[in-house]
Formats: sequence, C-alpha cells, structure tokens
Amino acid sequence: MAGTCTAYLNTASITEIPGRSATASTEVCVGADVTVTKTAGGPSPGPTRWTITKAAEDTTVETTPGGDAVFSYTVKAIPGTPV
Repeated sequence: MAGTCTAYLNTASITEIPGRSATASTEVCVGADVTVTKTAGGPSPGPTRWTITKAAEDTTVETTPGGDAVFSYTVKAIPGTPV
C-alpha cells in the first residue's frame, strides 16, 4: 500500500516591518508499508559461537550538568564455527 503525502506551507513575517515575509513548503509522507524479506536454506549446523564487538565513534563528549549525551556506535556479530 502506498503512503500518503501532504504538503505544508509555512509563512514567516515580521510584524514590525509590514510587507516583509518569506514562505517555504515541505512535503511529509506517512503510512507506507515496510516490507521485509528473509531467505534461508538448509538445516542449521547447530549451536555456533559468535564474536560480538561494539565500538563507539566518540568515547567522550562534553555536556552541561544534567544534560544529555548521545553516542553512536557500531555492533558487529561474526559467526564462528559450530560448537
């Protein structure tokens, strides 16, 4: 099913300076279905040991007391040999 898109128009003006304004528009699309496909074949070889690593892009950030900090990281899961 396709999503629905709606255009929104925004106009900003300066009340102290009559006639001064700017207009911009954007389009927001929502409601599209997400399709996920998974394929697999053959029997499982049984339990497998995995090597899992996690690495942060930045290891320190500065923030204000009580402030939030966001860290981006990558997780890798590498299958090993069956046990």
